[in-house]
Parts: sequence; structure tokens; C-alpha cells
Amino acid sequence: MRRNKLIYPVLFCLLLTSAALAQPANDNSTNAEEIVINTYCSATGAFTTVGATPDGLKPNNWSNGPNSNVWFKFQATTTEVAIHLTPDGMSRPKLALHGALLAELVSVNDDGATEDIGLSWNTLVVGAWYFINVSNGSSSGNNGAFLLCVDDAVSQDYPAGAVEISHTSNQCSALAAYQTRIGTPDGARPSKWSNGPNANVWFKFQATTAEVALSLKVKDAEGTLLYPKLALYDASITELVSVNDDGATEDIGLSHTNLTIGAWYYVNVDNGNNRDHRGTFTLCVDTRTTHDYSSQAVVLTNVAGYCTSLEEYTTRIATPDGSRPSNWNNGPNANVWFTFQALGPGVTIGVKTDGVEGSLRYPKVALHASTLTELASRNDAGATTDIELIHSGLIIGDWYYINVDNATNQSQRGTFTLCVDNPSLLPSVPGDPVMSNVTSSSAQLDWVDNSANETGFELYRATVSGGPYSLVTTTGSGVVTHTDTGLSDATSYYYVVRAINAHGNSSNSSEVVALTSSSSPSSPQTLRILAPLASGPASSQYFPIQFGFDGPPTWDDANQTPTGGSGGSDAPGYNNRTGYIDFGPDYADLRIISTWTQYRPNSPGDHMPYAAVWWDDDNDDVNDNGITTTAINFNTAQGLANLGSLLWVRDMDHTNAPVTPQRRYLVLRSADPMTGRAREYAMVGYSASVEGNLPDHLELQALRDLYEGTNGANWTNNTGWPTMDAAWDAITSVDQLTGWHGITVENGDLSEIVLNDNNLDGNFPIGLITLKALNTLNMGTNHIIGTIPEQINSLESIEFIDLSNNSLTGSIPLSLETLPLKHLFLSGNQMSGEIPDYLFQKTSLIHLSLTGNQFTGTLPNTLNLPWIEYIDIGSNMLSGEVPSSISTLGRLKRLTLSSNNFEGDFPPFDLAGQVYEMNLENNQFTSIPYFDRVDELRVQGNALTFESLEAQFTDGTPPRIFTYAPQKAPLNPIVLNADLNEPYQINNNRSGGNQTTYTWQEWDGTNWANINGETTAQLNISNVIIGDDGRRLRCEMINSTFPGLVIYSEEYELNVIISQTFYVIASGNWSDPMIWSLTEGGAPENRVPTEFDKIQLANYQVEVTKVVDCRSVRIDAGPGTTLKISGQQAALNVNGQMVVDNISAIENKILQVLNGGKLECR
Repeated sequence: MRRNKLIYPVLFCLLLTSAALAQPANDNSTNAEEIVINTYCSATGAFTTVGATPDGLKPNNWSNGPNSNVWFKFQATTTEVAIHLTPDGMSRPKLALHGALLAELVSVNDDGATEDIGLSWNTLVVGAWYFINVSNGSSSGNNGAFLLCVDDAVSQDYPAGAVEISHTSNQCSALAAYQTRIGTPDGARPSKWSNGPNANVWFKFQATTAEVALSLKVKDAEGTLLYPKLALYDASITELVSVNDDGATEDIGLSHTNLTIGAWYYVNVDNGNNRDHRGTFTLCVDTRTTHDYSSQAVVLTNVAGYCTSLEEYTTRIATPDGSRPSNWNNGPNANVWFTFQALGPGVTIGVKTDGVEGSLRYPKVALHASTLTELASRNDAGATTDIELIHSGLIIGDWYYINVDNATNQSQRGTFTLCVDNPSLLPSVPGDPVMSNVTSSSAQLDWVDNSANETGFELYRATVSGGPYSLVTTTGSGVVTHTDTGLSDATSYYYVVRAINAHGNSSNSSEVVALTSSSSPSSPQTLRILAPLASGPASSQYFPIQFGFDGPPTWDDANQTPTGGSGGSDAPGYNNRTGYIDFGPDYADLRIISTWTQYRPNSPGDHMPYAAVWWDDDNDDVNDNGITTTAINFNTAQGLANLGSLLWVRDMDHTNAPVTPQRRYLVLRSADPMTGRAREYAMVGYSASVEGNLPDHLELQALRDLYEGTNGANWTNNTGWPTMDAAWDAITSVDQLTGWHGITVENGDLSEIVLNDNNLDGNFPIGLITLKALNTLNMGTNHIIGTIPEQINSLESIEFIDLSNNSLTGSIPLSLETLPLKHLFLSGNQMSGEIPDYLFQKTSLIHLSLTGNQFTGTLPNTLNLPWIEYIDIGSNMLSGEVPSSISTLGRLKRLTLSSNNFEGDFPPFDLAGQVYEMNLENNQFTSIPYFDRVDELRVQGNALTFESLEAQFTDGTPPRIFTYAPQKAPLNPIVLNADLNEPYQINNNRSGGNQTTYTWQEWDGTNWANINGETTAQLNISNVIIGDDGRRLRCEMINSTFPGLVIYSEEYELNVIISQTFYVIASGNWSDPMIWSLTEGGAPENRVPTEFDKIQLANYQVEVTKVVDCRSVRIDAGPGTTLKISGQQAALNVNGQMVVDNISAIENKILQVLNGGKLECR
């Protein structure tokens, strides 16, 4: 029961004087207010120090007083207590805890005029009595109301109440999420702390790795705590490592290794020793130490003349580790680590801290071998003097460690700039490797020599991208070309080249590939003649080679030459002419067998050579890719004897070794100069062998990756699949895949992979993304792990994907949106995240199955799935309401939403077709419509009414399969505020159904007992009495149509309201107790109304400047009466009704809401 604390004198002590009424009843310890501390919280403003008198001794931590202290008492139910006080008019609150004989146990001073305060204690004696002492500042103006909360368990103020945090990668709390304002000191002082504990609070985590890094952030929006301190403990609260503050507002951190996975660890956070140092903070956790340890050293990848950015690194949150290097005069103190791989024998290491280079003081540096054996070290040369360490004798290719530290004082930690110069004696990496002159058995590799000290080059080859590579040959110095012979036909070869000298070798060059071309294509030859060369950039310098033919050329079958295409206009003389041939986006499928050029000679014997020919990704005049060509050589056409004639000349015959375009565009540039030349016409014809939309070697490689990456040797059925390398190498065409289990080939490309329930084991095979023609991928019911790659959108023809019943994790790739999917099965995995909205807008989708994952989120408002027949998204963690657009899915045959957290009313469902199955079980639905076309309906485990269930019998025939029991019982009671001595009706929110019988019940402390005669849908209480306070009631409902099913209403708990009527007796602020009286025109009550009181306002002006609650307001709108709600922090919440009497003129303006204030009636 919630009551104004001063109602008892009115009810039970009528002889008390008005002076006594003004004094709090709990003004001394003898009359302490008794409270039950199990999660107790008073109403806002329920208690006050107004009228209180000082008594007792001043507690140790109070700055003054007692001033106007009041008392509470409780009987301990556990060994712990946590007390929290919130001012609601009081200023400078103070708090103390005393034993039964009033001996002080702990006390806390104010934390400012209006700041909350709190304290905790964890050595209570169960059953013993304890006292709480509350006071305010020394001025009478500090008196006022307050809210008091008491719990029988300590909060994070003690290790027992430590807040659990996750030991996950790079995890941070919300900004300023935690605070020490109500903390009390406990535990021994950690070894590195300069003072304390002061107001320390605790966290705990269960180790998931052997390492942890903690960061305590207090800068700007991260927090207000000053002089932060941090410590780490094991489960027995034994200190492992600690770190002192680094100044008032500097972030700090610590790291530790050798955690035991699964064990619990505790984190202790504190502030400086002044109460003003308390405040908020942000806490971050990582599962890996930073470069605070050598095991996590920062890898420096380019140490030839390398310097970090200014102040890039810091020692502020570092901890000491390792032995002291021989030349350091102290430490390690806060050392951090770096590592590099030696390029040469000598190294110079500089640590810079002067000026803008850093704030670290007394820098030290050391060099260690890969075993962490010290090689050299250098002590500081002063607080801000840069230092330099020089060492020789490094072994090229070995790894080395750099150790940087500051002096012993915490304030000497800071930022620094690191420079490392380890000049290499190795040769530079060769550049721009390109393949050319690729035949069925050979390929030419060319590269650029970027080194001044190489003595030769090594060429390596592999049949799989990325290696392993085998040495092909070693060349001499300056040799930058090699033709590799003896290659297999129709095979991809991957090449890298590296430079060598006496000191070793460079890194590998970038990889290039050559696809040897078959001399006898397996597919029919299809001749294609290009239209005239498309125009290149038209400018004053570059013009197309050909302006146009009178008509396109054709092919002369008898002579096997192009013919026609004559005519065209003369080309003016310009210094350069360029053009290009566009082989289209599928150029990799083409096999060029001949090229032709049409000439119109300018003089007898004239010919037109091309100065440059290259392959490119675009058609401009810039060689972006650096792939020149001689495989299609336009320089071979000799002079023509007939002046002015138009002749076709074959440039190259590739019939015996078809050439594959190396890029989409072949760009041609004519010779320079060309002044005075005219009528040069160019045309290239080529023949292409079609092998499908994707080269066979890519499809075969994808299948090999699939087999080897999913343990193909142990598949349940691997009939036809090669088991040895030699057998794989013998497969050169998809035409050889006949009889392979699960593989279907159509039109020269892989179209289906069906390997479901086949014991595939491993990550999703990334090589499959190259199969652009694949229509069906079924690998359901296997042991596939990892995530679905975003590159899956490369399967541009895919319509059917089944990866259900595996162990996939991660989210659904956004890239699936672009695919023409009709069937998507991902059920029975461990995937998470939100289901992308695009899946519910995918107009091609027929079947969507995501059941049995960990998906979260809600369904979008619009479902645009005109072809959908099956939606299975059960057994996830979805929530919210089902959108009304569900009824637009006209082809739906099965809907499974079971075992989620969907709620509310299921929308009307009027579909034209037959729905075979609808499974809505185990959600939070409160009603369902009549499903007139559903064959199988499952709705058990919801919060449905009998009215919804009876609706399924509307036409006399329920669904063939209809499961409805049990329905969920409500979880939490609803508190109903009922006015004393007034009638009250409890509305059963789950009533309904023509065949429903109602029985109201009351909790008697042990069981639910029936209330005689209460058998209607609603419960009517004719007159609320004091004894109704705390009554727990519910309604039990049964229905003859559904035998065995019992539905319960919400559980209701009555809270009897004893309200008083307050009269305004003077103009002023609502929060001023001197303007209120319990009688019209009476004496001041010295307290303000609570949320259950009623207000009478007439002839005065009252201003609300904060959030206040009241039961109802009645305003006499005569002249001079004004209720003003002023400011964004102001709100008047009226729980009953607002009535305005006697409005004589609208201009009276009896109610004003100003500057963002709020009036809410509810």
C-alpha cells in the first residue's frame, strides 16, 4: 500500500497538535521508520527532513551536522545491504549506517548540492537490527524531501556484487556507463596505487583466452571520474597487476597474460582520494594484450628509413614485463614492444620525444633477438632528449624485437615517435610481369628489372593460384624475358619471379597467369567479324583509325577471307591515330584464331605498321595494365602493290594455337609520324571457339577446391570424383564429368552441385564463387562451418541454395540481394544478426527457410513476395508484431513462425489459396483471426483467448489438425491502484468466448482459492477497504469446446490508495511546502502533495518547474487563478482527471504550458 506518511496521525492520532504534524515521525532513532530492505524503494518525495531536529553524534565522514536528520531501521535478512538516496528537494544529503546500539559502521558525506549518494556494507548479522541516518546540509534551506532505496545485496561496491562483463574482443561499455559516486572503500590497497581504496567498484569476467587488456577511459564524453586507478585480481581476490592514475583526466589501462580459460577474474576501479574525484567512466576489455607484451609486438613491415607518425605510440597504459636490459638504470616500467624482419645486417633505432614528437620522459630502448635475448640497449640521455641505438650483425630474414620504455614515475609515461632504419642488401622486387605468346605448350614471361644489385632472376610456376610454386629456371643479370616450354594443353599456369644476389632474394613479384590454348577446340568454331574499330578519344591529337565502312564486311566461305566493307571517307593527317577492339565482358571464353586488316595504300608498296598494341581494361589511349602483345601482331602486313585498292590481309594465323584475349580491349596506336597519309582502313576479324560462359579450367579448379576443402576422401558418396593428383590433372574439360556424384553439366558449364547429406566437412568452399553458370547448390545436412562469403553474389545464375543443417555462423550476406534466388534454405545452423529486409522484398523467392538459427530483429512492414509458397523462420529470436501485409502473400502454402517472441494480434488473414500449414506456437500472440483455409494450425504456447480459438469453428469445421493447448500464463502481476472507500472494477483482459466459464480466484498465501459467487468476466469490488491492499487476484477460464485447456487472466495485485485533498493557500512554486494546506484557507502543511493526492486550486498562481505527479486537479477558474508549467524539465502528470470550474471568460488563461513544459493526463 502506498500512503502519504503523515496520513497515520490523521487516521489514528487525532489529538496530535499541528506543530507535531510538521515534525517528521522518524525525527529520532527511537521512532525510526521501519522498512523491509528487499529491493525497497520509497515513493518520490515520500520522506523529508523539513521540520526535523538534530540528534546523535556526527558520523565520521560527515562535514557537519547532524543538522535535520531523520532515521530508519531494518532487520537484516542477509549479510549485505546497499543504500541509495536521491534528493527531491533536499540539498547536500548525508548518509550513515549504524548498528543496533547506534555505533557507526560506515558513513558518506554529500557529493554536491543535489547529487545522489549511497553506501554498502557486507558484514551484517542476519536477524540483527540496524539504523539508517539521513541528514542534509547545515542551512535550513537545505531541508527537503528525498527518495530512499535499500537492497539486501551489495551492488558492485563489493566483489560479491561485481558487475559481470564479457571477455570478448575489443568490447567497450557505453560512454560513461559506470560510476563511483556511491562507492565505499573496501579491500586492501593494490600495490601500485598511491592512495585508496576510496570509492572503488568491482567487475568480473570469465576468461575466454589466456590474455586480457583493460582500458579505463575518463576523457570528455567517456567520463567525469578523476585520477583513475585500475587493478586485476584472480578469483580469490589476489592481486595480479595494478596501475595508478596518470593524472586527473588521463586514460589508463593494463594487460595480463597467463589467464586460465574458464576461470573468473575481478577488476577493481577507483578514483582519487578527494570526494570530488568520484564520477563516471567507460570500461573496455579485449581478449588480446596490445604491444604491451612481446607476444603482441607491433609488426613493422617497412624498416628501410621508416618512421612512425608523430606521437603514434604510447606507454600510458602499458605494464612492465621482461628482464631489465643491461644498460637501463631502472625498469622495465611501462615498456612496449615492436618487431621487424631484418632486410640487412645493420640497424639504427631512434626514439623521439622532444616537442611535437612525444610526451614520454627519459626514453630507453633495447634490441632483442627472436628469442628475446638482448643484443644491445640504450639508457635515457635526459628527460626529453631523443636517443638512438645502432647495431650491426643482424641475419637477413630473421626476426628481431625493439623494447621501448620510460622512467619509473607514472607521470613519465607518454607518447613517442619511433624511427627504424634497416637498409636492405637484397635486390628489389621485379615489376610488371606479363604473359604473351601463349600457345598450347608454351608461354612467354616478361618482367621489369627494378634492382641495381641483382645478379639474376628465379622464375617459379604453379598450377594453383598462390602456389605452391616450383622453380622453372634461373636467368642471368639483366635478362627480363623467358619462354616456358613443355606445358600441358588447356591448363592454367601461375608465375612469379624474384631477383637474387649474394645476400639472398627479393620477395615474389605479383602473380600472372597463362592459359594454354588447345589446338583442337572441343566445341564448334563460330566465326565473328568485328564491326569497324570503335572510336577512341576524339581530340586534336587522337583520332580513330577508321571512320566507317559503306557496309559491314562479310565472310567469304570459299576463299576463307573477309570481303566487302569498302568505302569510307579520307582521314585527315594527324600525328597519331588510335582505335580499339572490344571483345566484350566474356572475353575469357574466346579463342582467337585469325586477325585481318584492310588497307588502302597511299603509294605502291605502302604498308601501315602499328607502333603499339596492348591489352587494357578500358578503351582510352593510356596503357593502364601494362600488357603489351605480340601474339596478335599487326606489324606483319607487307606493302601492297595496288595504289588505291582496298585489300584484306591476314595479319596472323592462330589456327593451330588459338589465343585467349588477356583483357577486354585490344588497343592499337598507329605509327608516328603519319602526316600526309590517307585512307588507312583497319578491320580485325577473329574466330572464337565457344566452351560455355566460363572457361573449363576455372570450373574444374572450383570442383577440386570443393573436394579437397571438404575432405572429399571421406564423403559418403564420391563416385566418379578423382582421388589422386594425377587423376585431377587428367581432367581438362567439363565434358569429362559424366558419372560424377552430384554434378550436372548443361551447355558446356556446371549447372548443379547436389551433395546434400554426404559428410562434407570444412569451411564453405570459396572457390565455388567462380561458377557463374551454376543454377543449383545443395550442400545441406553436412558439416560445413564458417560463414557464407559476401562474394557469393558471383553466382549470378543461382536459383537454388540449400545449406541447411550445417554449422554455419555469421549473418546472411547482403550480397545475396542481387541473385535471382527462388529457393533459399539456411535452417538448422548457428547464424545470427537480423534477417535482411531485401529477403522479404525478393519477388523471385518461392521458398525461404531460416528456422533454427539465432536471428534477431523484426519483420518489415511490407512483404513483397508475390511468388512465395513457404516461409519457415521459426526457432529464432525474432520479435515484434507480424505486419498486415502477410495477407498479401496469395500463393502461401506454409507459414512457420514458431518459437520466437512475436507478439500482439495476428493480422487478418484472407488468402485466396489453400494454406496447408500454419505454425504459430510458442510466441506471445494475444489473438488470431479466423483462418478459413488452413489445413493444419498450431497455436499452443501463446497468450490467446477462447474467443480467438472459437473463431476457428466459424463455419463449423476447424482445421484438420488444430493444436491449441496449453496457453501461457501471464508472468508478472499487474499492480492496480484502487481508491479507498470507492468502488473498483477489474477488467479481465483475456475474457471472451461464447462457451467460456469464469471463476475468480485469490491467493491465500499457499494456493489459489476460488472466490464464491464471482463467476463473471469482470470482478467488481463495491467498496475498497484497507484490507484489500496487497490482494492478489486472477480469473480462471475454461471452455466446453476445448476440454483440458485452462486460460488464466493476468494476475492483479491491488494497491489501496489513501489520498488527501490539498488546497493552495498562497501563490508560489508547486515544490514549496508552504503553499499547501489540508484545509481550505488553513495553516501550511509544510509538505507537498504526492502522486495519490488531489489538488484544489483557486485564486492563486502556481508554477510547476519539475516533474510532479498528482491524482487529480480541480481548478476554480476565477480571476487571478493560474497554473503555469514552465521549462523543458517541467511536467505535470495527472493520474485521474483535470476539471476546470467557473470559466467566466476564455481570456482568463487559467493554464499555461511554456518553454517545452508538458501536461499529461492518464
